[in-house]
Amino acid sequence: MLKRVLGIAALLAVSSPALSGEGGMTVDAFQAAYRRGLGQEARKDLIMAVGRSGDPRAVEPLARLLHEERSYPHLQAWIVKTLCADLGTREALKLVGDCLRDPRSPSGVTLVAEQFLGDVRNPEGLAWMASAGLRERGLRESMAWGLARAESFKDPVPLLAHLALPDEKDWRIRAAAASGLARIADARSSAAVLAALKTETAVPVRRYLLAAAGRLDPAGALPLLRAALSDPDPRVRLGAIEGLAHCLRQGAQRGQALGLLVETLARDRGRLRGDAARVLERGTGRKFGLDIPSWRAYLQELGIPPTMGEAAATPVAEYFGLQMPSRRIVFVLEASLAMTWDRQTLQPVDRLARAKRELAKMIDALPAGTQFGVVAFGITGVRWRDALSAATPEHKQAAKVWVEQQGGTSWPDFGAGLGTAWSLGLPARTSDAPPEDLGADTLVLVSNGEPLKGDLLANDLHRWVMVQSRYRSVVVHTVGIGSGSDKGFLTNLALQTGGSFRNVD
Repeated sequence: MLKRVLGIAALLAVSSPALSGEGGMTVDAFQAAYRRGLGQEARKDLIMAVGRSGDPRAVEPLARLLHEERSYPHLQAWIVKTLCADLGTREALKLVGDCLRDPRSPSGVTLVAEQFLGDVRNPEGLAWMASAGLRERGLRESMAWGLARAESFKDPVPLLAHLALPDEKDWRIRAAAASGLARIADARSSAAVLAALKTETAVPVRRYLLAAAGRLDPAGALPLLRAALSDPDPRVRLGAIEGLAHCLRQGAQRGQALGLLVETLARDRGRLRGDAARVLERGTGRKFGLDIPSWRAYLQELGIPPTMGEAAATPVAEYFGLQMPSRRIVFVLEASLAMTWDRQTLQPVDRLARAKRELAKMIDALPAGTQFGVVAFGITGVRWRDALSAATPEHKQAAKVWVEQQGGTSWPDFGAGLGTAWSLGLPARTSDAPPEDLGADTLVLVSNGEPLKGDLLANDLHRWVMVQSRYRSVVVHTVGIGSGSDKGFLTNLALQTGGSFRNVD
């Protein structure tokens, strides 16, 4: 390690007279230093250094390496990140687009490309994304979401066009446009978003429009958000909750938004109750969770008229302080070698047996009316059943018997495990229409939390969750087993999706 660090430092020192970015190195020095015989980490450091130079000439050698390093997806991912975040020229982004369209690109590399398109800062590259990139077949969705997240992109006109044009048939582009316009707080955005809400029929797009309306025009959005809270589709109601979260930040609309959120908490059923409670807690600093009487008393303290009627009786499963109001839950059990063998001590451990006991308790706690599934994973994911099942005593017992039969024989691939759970119960895509079957809306991952193997490691897994959640909002709760569990990884995964982490020592 010391030898590698000293070698990189020497190369940077040699190139320092021609540096154009802090910690960067010249393209000539990079090409002289980069050798396939170097270790992966040394090659990664060189890629990062030439990217920090900001020199657009670095695109050419990086393009060559993108093909030469096909055996090392880790290095390919760093090249893609450098092309987007550090260079971001039109030529660099075309290379990233080639990766996205190439079926041979590893999943981790395409995920990095999807993520870092939102980190482009180069005006030339952003202009290309907004014009040619949004027209190129096979890239439109990725480019649209990249622009929606790119903090350096401040021009709402391209996104306004794709939201308002009658010939924009792709609902994914309209969803990205709505999300991006919420970030680009422009006066033109408010009018376009409110107008689109009157005619938009695609449910995922309506969700983003409602969230955007709450942020851009809280006063004009409140009547629409109130009406959307009664929509039969939970994704539309989720959009209304997200819009009300923005209204909480506005003084004039705060009281009405609080009242609507408490009413939603009292009357909705399923996981959206948890979403409303989380928004209320973050917006008020009060930690009342699903306790409706406490929220109503808080409204009374503030002088806000109370919600009308009695709260709906909705049983809530609770385990180890983890409240699960969802009625569509999939439990994901890590049944890998990491759960039966400690890599540090090289001694057997009982994590898997303990995880099975904890999972059995959670299954037993499911209230009637819940639909649930179970997935176990090592290097691959396997399902108890291919569809969600009612939480009857018979199904609970059958699920627990199946869980007991799962054994750890390989290292874990978290992407395979969560991917199997994410798609459980969903029909195969046969059309380009927005998905109607929601499958599960809550996953509960019971794990040691150490992503040791597979294409999707810790950071890539977070990116994967982000992409999967564009059109389906799925909360991931995590339960760590044992003092050796990777609490950081499990906590971040839960927080990213609006879930909670609990550790069972």
